[in-house]
Amino acid sequence: MLCSQSVTGAAAASVAILLPTRRGTLVVAVEPNHEGSPKLTPGPLPSPCQNEYVRVVPEHLRLASVLETVLYYASGQQHEMERFYENVLGLESLGLGRWGLAFRLGQGVVLLFDRERSSTQDEPPPHGASGSIHTAFLAAPGEYDDWKKRLADRGVTLIDEIAWDSGVRSWYFNDPAGNLLEIAERDLWTA
Repeated sequence: MLCSQSVTGAAAASVAILLPTRRGTLVVAVEPNHEGSPKLTPGPLPSPCQNEYVRVVPEHLRLASVLETVLYYASGQQHEMERFYENVLGLESLGLGRWGLAFRLGQGVVLLFDRERSSTQDEPPPHGASGSIHTAFLAAPGEYDDWKKRLADRGVTLIDEIAWDSGVRSWYFNDPAGNLLEIAERDLWTA
């Protein structure tokens, strides 16, 4: 649903589109009805628009889901990472691909790449990251506590557990490369 408000003054022929952000504020994009480009200015979140989804692309154009998530490891960690994601997390291995390890999770794929190699490759374009990368997994209904026990039984240290304002719990742990992983009991991002 589009959350909009009237604009007065010099921009009277415009519409203000309000976009929620993670911090509870939004960006107001003033789109002229005639030629011209939008002006973006930060502003507070008016209560009538709170928790509303705002489409800023045409209705017929949409992304369906996340296809791949990439995490990185240091050279020499490939076998340890493969064992962890396959044997500890139970992801379905798709084997060693052209650039690294691949695991099926739902309809998406978790990719594990050697950080040094992927940052210098010719194709696809070089990419990578240093330090700890974060990704969150969703436990199947009723299995949140079972996952904590499974990983503890396999020597994985629980770093932190958070009970979010929504009442949903999630907990954090590291993979062998130091990436910060999270398992949530339910969707953390529902309104």
